[in-house]
Amino acid sequence: MYTSWARRQRCKEGLVEKIASISGHIQFAALEIESEYMFGTLSGEKGMHRMIYSSVENSGTGEVIAISARVDIIPLFLDRPVNFHLDDNDLEISPLPSECENRDRRNGATVRVQHIPSGVTAESSGERSYFANKLKAVSRLKAKLLIITRELRVPDAKMIEKQAVEEGCNRETRRYTFGPQELVHDLNTGIQLSDLNSVLEGDIEPFIRGRIVSRHG
Repeated sequence: MYTSWARRQRCKEGLVEKIASISGHIQFAALEIESEYMFGTLSGEKGMHRMIYSSVENSGTGEVIAISARVDIIPLFLDRPVNFHLDDNDLEISPLPSECENRDRRNGATVRVQHIPSGVTAESSGERSYFANKLKAVSRLKAKLLIITRELRVPDAKMIEKQAVEEGCNRETRRYTFGPQELVHDLNTGIQLSDLNSVLEGDIEPFIRGRIVSRHG
């Protein structure tokens, strides 16, 4: 959806990471979109996107299958490092370098970094080495924390409350209903669209425009 939208906007984009779960489904994916003001444009997409599946066969029994995907929007700092200080003692990095010694060095290990006081995490797996993935993960973590501190209006990352972070991450943003009566309901703007396929193919402009209008209204 976001790849198609970015192409329509003629932005430079690319799927830089994709991690599959044991069952073969996508567990984590990272898409980079390079364009000015892109973070502000897409920031309203952050949150839980819920896909609800129903069919003629199971509608009679009332059975509904719901799958959720969490979307996070992180700014890219391409021309300079993220200017945000973090205490090394507040970071938990896994796996440790010693745990990667026996792995295939041709592929960089997935590195996950957690900010212990807030519980905020970031990871990277798309680089060629453990060290490069660690740097990318820390950079993403700093970008996340920078935005959260501004949103919560706290002067230091140590003051971020875990509950506030969880509420922001788990806030439902949009519902996609598959089945006999297809519907896309954007909870931020209240906009509802019946053309589900069009939205999945990248037509999210109505939601973006709706957020801009509500923001300036």
